Amino acid sequence: PNLAAYFTAVSTAAADATPSLHRPLEEVVHPRPLDWADASALAELARDVGHELVVAADCDYADTLHGMLLDAACAALAPTTTSAIIFASAARCQRTLHLFLARVRERHLDVVELDALLQPLGASTSAA
Repeated sequence: PNLAAYFTAVSTAAADATPSLHRPLEEVVHPRPLDWADASALAELARDVGHELVVAADCDYADTLHGMLLDAACAALAPTTTSAIIFASAARCQRTLHLFLARVRERHLDVVELDALLQPLGASTSAA
């Protein structure tokens, strides 16, 4: 899955890098807010070259917004096999989480559920 490929690529790059090349996370990660419902913001995001890692936290709470959330995340993602999206969910409602994961799979994205240490909970599942 993309997430495993991403972590493998990052681990390999980190192992090959010299200590002087390591920079603090705040120098390489640039968080920015995004209005998922703003079509012009999504179009601008899609024109960009994309990002290797897209992180969204606590944003799957409303099943009516799942489509827009996935549109935004996919628009921000670089078109590579090592790119990944991490959705951090509080899973307050199992029904909503189930609907969100179903929509993720409908987009033919691999789903790997992780624990708090970012370790896979079980075998990955994908929409074949």
